[in-house]
Amino acid sequence: MVDAICAEIALRKNEFIAPLQSIYFGGGTPSLLSTSQLDQIMNCLQMHYKIAANAEITLEANPENINSNFLKELRALGINRLSIGVQSFYLEHLSWMNRSHNADEARASIALAHQYQFDVSSIDLIYGFEQLSMAQWKENLRIASESGLKHLSCYSLTIEEKTPFYKKQSLKNKLVDEEMAKQHFDFLHEFASINHWNHYEISNLALDKNYSRHNTAYWQSSPYLGFGPSAHSFDGIKTRRWNIADNLSYIDRLLNNQIFWETEVLSNKQRINEEIMVGLRTKNGISKQIIAAQLADASHKVHQFIANGFAKTTSSNFYLTKEGWWCSDHIISELFTA
Repeated sequence: MVDAICAEIALRKNEFIAPLQSIYFGGGTPSLLSTSQLDQIMNCLQMHYKIAANAEITLEANPENINSNFLKELRALGINRLSIGVQSFYLEHLSWMNRSHNADEARASIALAHQYQFDVSSIDLIYGFEQLSMAQWKENLRIASESGLKHLSCYSLTIEEKTPFYKKQSLKNKLVDEEMAKQHFDFLHEFASINHWNHYEISNLALDKNYSRHNTAYWQSSPYLGFGPSAHSFDGIKTRRWNIADNLSYIDRLLNNQIFWETEVLSNKQRINEEIMVGLRTKNGISKQIIAAQLADASHKVHQFIANGFAKTTSSNFYLTKEGWWCSDHIISELFTA
């Protein structure tokens, strides 16, 4: 697989000329790769692309994969940020989610990240499930806030149907408690305000301006390249591309010079809809020019959302409030151009 990814990197070397501002190893469990395999990919990227001197280079990792030797080697490769899948600091929650780590390993992974100067690392926390009391959610956030982290990603639990976890839990548990999830989300926003965290996107918080540069590029519709099975790319204008998902087919087609991707050219309306979809997830929202020029037919809905406290405007932007964020899927769908 690593050889195939490197082959794709080389094959697409002329698609991106500007220096890379961020590199993100994700989309699964990349921390299962050996550091020699990660080194192979980094060397290939350095060979075929310019990388900015201050580039943000992130690796998704599970706590049980993090140890001193691994982090020392990651730093030597130039990786400077971790996204750690903690999920909770309570063992009963981790067991319920079928996670391999325990609460002590979760805390230790964050401490090690600081020790090896992964200074703007992030952790994932999950809320909105019935087993998570409000007191436990507050404690999870307290631990995270006091651990020295500068970034948090907090997601309401979603479970894909047909997965083993879904089949196992749906037989005996209510999977998601919407009322409790709303209470958890409300407290998350309150926590951010009290503790001076910048709730800059529905699911993301940062101290000061330690935003995830990589994810921010997605929300700003910047161009990006994705390598590997299921990876997506966007030229920043109108063309999207995604690789086939099956690992063996990806490898076989790539190494045999066959097409291993699909493409889509977005219409002007699709492009606007995407700007609405990603922009309204952020605290800055979208330009009022989009509202004025492209959403004339939905202007009454815009005014209604504002009147109901779901949205606000500045001199230049239209953005969602906390209440609007909670029902953002509905609001965004209402504002889509047909």
